[in-house]
Amino acid sequence: MFVFIASTLIAALALWQALLLPPAIFEPLGPSTFPICLAIALFALGLLDLLAWVRRCRSAAPAEEQAMAATEVDMPAQPGNGRLWVPVLIGAATFVYVAVWQHFRVGFPILTAVYVFAASAAFAGKKPVELCLMAIGAILFGYANYYLFTEVLFIDI
Repeated sequence: MFVFIASTLIAALALWQALLLPPAIFEPLGPSTFPICLAIALFALGLLDLLAWVRRCRSAAPAEEQAMAATEVDMPAQPGNGRLWVPVLIGAATFVYVAVWQHFRVGFPILTAVYVFAASAAFAGKKPVELCLMAIGAILFGYANYYLFTEVLFIDI
């Protein structure tokens, strides 16, 4: 429920600010097209979270009969056993990513691939197959975003 409320508020703010941007003059894609699409996608994802929450509330069994979650991510952490280090490291990685990209001449696709891999590797545990798949996905993500920005949106990064 919290995710739905937060994503709806962020989507509303993004939509409000995107509607203040000028419309496209010579092309069908103007400066407001991407933020509007992003706001709609964010609202849709929040709506999916709300539907999942409603479904969980309707099918909630008594606490004695509920099955344990299958994965560590789904299970609530015991007091003192939380994984607080994961969001802290992702926040630090984001700060380093932005700082390196702004102050050094490092290629966007390579730096983005390293950042995405570093941010997602914590969720793979110590499984080498998942780490390899995440590395491949991170490389594809970095080069796909570079292509999207430079060739489709004509943004010089």
